Amino acid sequence: MIYFHYFDVESEYNQARDNNYEEPWVSYIEDPVDRVNYNMTDEERYGTPVTFLIHSDGDIIFKCASSTFANSAATLQYQLNDDEWSSITATVAGITIPVSSGDTVKFIGDNEKLGGRGFFKDSTAGFKVKGNIMSLLNSTGFSTMHELPQAGNNVASYGVFYSLFESCTGLTDASRLLIPVSAIPTFAFASMFYGATSLTATPTFNCVIVSGGALDSTFRRCTALETAPELNMTSASPIGSGACNCMFYSCYSLKNVPKNYLPATGISSGSYNSMFNECTSLTSAPDLPAETVPYYGYRNMFSGCTALTSAPIISATDIYGESLAGMFIDCTSLTVAPGLRQITVHTLDSGINLNRNHFKEMFKGCVSLVTPPPELSVTLQDSMSATSLFEAMFYGCHSMKTPPVIGPIEFNLTAGSISQYVFDSMFAFCSAMTSAPDLSQITFTKGISSYFFRNTFQQCKSMTTLPFSAFPSSTSVYTSVFSGMFQYCEKLTSAPDLNYPMTFNSNTSYIFRQLFYGCSKLKSVKCNFAGGLNYTGNTSDWLYGVASSGNRYFYKNPNTSTGSTTGATQWARNTSGIPNGWTVLDIT
Repeated sequence: MIYFHYFDVESEYNQARDNNYEEPWVSYIEDPVDRVNYNMTDEERYGTPVTFLIHSDGDIIFKCASSTFANSAATLQYQLNDDEWSSITATVAGITIPVSSGDTVKFIGDNEKLGGRGFFKDSTAGFKVKGNIMSLLNSTGFSTMHELPQAGNNVASYGVFYSLFESCTGLTDASRLLIPVSAIPTFAFASMFYGATSLTATPTFNCVIVSGGALDSTFRRCTALETAPELNMTSASPIGSGACNCMFYSCYSLKNVPKNYLPATGISSGSYNSMFNECTSLTSAPDLPAETVPYYGYRNMFSGCTALTSAPIISATDIYGESLAGMFIDCTSLTVAPGLRQITVHTLDSGINLNRNHFKEMFKGCVSLVTPPPELSVTLQDSMSATSLFEAMFYGCHSMKTPPVIGPIEFNLTAGSISQYVFDSMFAFCSAMTSAPDLSQITFTKGISSYFFRNTFQQCKSMTTLPFSAFPSSTSVYTSVFSGMFQYCEKLTSAPDLNYPMTFNSNTSYIFRQLFYGCSKLKSVKCNFAGGLNYTGNTSDWLYGVASSGNRYFYKNPNTSTGSTTGATQWARNTSGIPNGWTVLDIT
């Protein structure tokens, strides 16, 4: 029997060395616990095949994904305890190996890859797994294998170990499963432990190179997992498209993720999309040092992390479509948002039509958020294609009293179909917000696209100040541009001026629909509309719910009149025109 001593602190170890305690370090402990191996060669370390240690009765099931793989299904040899080796070939229904607590099952094989051709999906036994995963690919030379095959073979979504332990609800520990590779190919470990709801200990990965989809959904729905696996990623690690997509989605118990967990500075499209979505126990998020974030890069990354209180440092300076969209949706415990640097918004991706949603719903539903990013300083690479840029960014942030500063942004728009919904619902239902951000530096070179400011401040019931003294003017204004912009802003007493003599036409339907709907304290409106007042819905219910008594004034273009019905140049006295009880005066 060999004994070894564990030192609690480094100083104790150094003292032991001074007293001639000998090295080498103990490097690996084999079952049973009184057998200690040290100074092991790689061949010795990686020479144990994949081994299941059974701790509760059930079945080990070996199956393939579908009939597509009938002619290329994987074959393995297995040894139950000390019995003879037997051969099994995966089927759609699955080959069953009954096992009992205390059994040991070893697996080897000669397969270019497993992927959809063979996995242990839906096994019912309770077990731990250890040994070199390469034994499933090479029965005799696995101890010296350090590279994995690419996906390929016309089934690109099935990587080499795709879904290997998916829905193995009795798998509890994979910490001694050895993965001796540093370059992880496309989809290599995608869905590997998906739905392994009892898994509490994971293997270690060496993420020197992480290809597209390599860790996609690897631990998704591992609901007992508390600690994220070691990735050994570096700042220079290239992270491929969708590499960590949904990696920990619905890991409800996950709470231990280091701040330096994701140090890579070079990421690709969708690299971290929904990575921690619905990790409801996660309180602190890893920092994000990448300066360029391609499309989908951080989309929904922490969505539904209801316990998150410490946000990541975001170093992004250049972002593409949907890169930050939904990033913190429903993070209901988050009180302080991460700061954002001066950001260039890229809206023209080479070879892809994704020119929208950059900040869409980023903090939607963050009901405890008090402190937003101090400033949104944005430069548009091509301001013709920024649809839904800030749509619903702070929707439902009930605790936020002060909005971020929004810097100058110029929009060079030429058609109603481009850059729609830019500020749509951006602050909707921010019921504690008392002041509006200054939007007077938002300028338009050629026109204002459809739905641009729709519902921007809807239900901001505490807001008393305006985003601009006068509505932005333009010769081209399209459908529903300002529809519902101040709906139910119950404390507003004044409205931005409508100074320019707009004449409505067929391109301008519903522009001001429900603009001040429910603004019960509104006292005055200055409106210089010159004609086309009878075009469909442009001012439909725009002053519905305002008070009709007291000193309330409507200032109109002197070339228009009032009457019982709406005409081209005639205002009706109703909630879609000039409210009853309001004093009407001409603009001078």
